[in-house]
Amino acid sequence: MNLKAKFLGLESGGKPIVILNMEDAGDLGIHSLDRVRVGYKKNCVTAIVNVTEKIVEKGTIGLYEEVKAALGLRREET
Repeated sequence: MNLKAKFLGLESGGKPIVILNMEDAGDLGIHSLDRVRVGYKKNCVTAIVNVTEKIVEKGTIGLYEEVKAALGLRREET
């Protein structure tokens, strides 16, 4: 599934964390604290999932700063 990245501006203290909309997570069979692989171009990172109804919209994945850095993303690439 392709999702649009939303930079949250949050740091976890080292752990790679992403936030999925509850509907997207349900469609993918993913629950809170599951692990997912997130990729962009040639970069890939395994991240812990948090699920929400409010922080990110359907079709969007929220990225903590650790994931953003691991994927080599910049704001203009979203």
